[in-house]
Amino acid sequence: MVSTNLRIARFGATKRIEDNNPISHLSLAKSLDGREFFTQEAAMALDLIMDSYLLLNSDRKIVLSNPKADQLLQKIQSATQQTSREEPKSLPDSVVQTCQLLLENSEYLSDHALPPQAMLTVHPGIQMRISLVDTGLGSEPLFLIALEDKSQASIAQATVDQWLYGLTNREKEVWSLRLQDFSYQDIATELYLSVNTVKKHMKTILAKQEEWRLNTFGWMAS
Repeated sequence: MVSTNLRIARFGATKRIEDNNPISHLSLAKSLDGREFFTQEAAMALDLIMDSYLLLNSDRKIVLSNPKADQLLQKIQSATQQTSREEPKSLPDSVVQTCQLLLENSEYLSDHALPPQAMLTVHPGIQMRISLVDTGLGSEPLFLIALEDKSQASIAQATVDQWLYGLTNREKEVWSLRLQDFSYQDIATELYLSVNTVKKHMKTILAKQEEWRLNTFGWMAS
């Protein structure tokens, strides 16, 4: 069993950092038939440190998730097949296959001091960071999946940057798409602009950012 930087500890250890570990703990309890299940404290703990998450057992079945992760899964399912909200949550095949690869190569990764993690883009704008977790309790491994909606994250970042650098509303729109790795042509298509107009906006955005850096760090150095 690979020993990862992700460790299982008590709920009272919230926000404690172990071995540069961003996940401080997960609480486990025993049911009457001896099977492990996740307590309410475990969900509360993950909610404190992760925006959207899934926790899978060794069979790659979802045993814990939060509402934001459920929404992103629904978005992925809706885009790939006709589903209803009543249908059970399911993971893309690429995620299941990646979990299997991490498990099969866990000893190699451990021997080379490499983190047993993988990043996947499972849907345009949605990324999953998959981590193999050793509970340290002699039980089967778990898979912790952090989900990120890049479109929402970029909008939030562009909003901050608009205030910070004094961007116009149009510049904010362009910058938000650029943060999602849209090409100039893709941005032009999305916003019904010419490529030259997008280039001009990007030139202005970068100039404003550079001006802010010079004013801020120049003042600090003086």
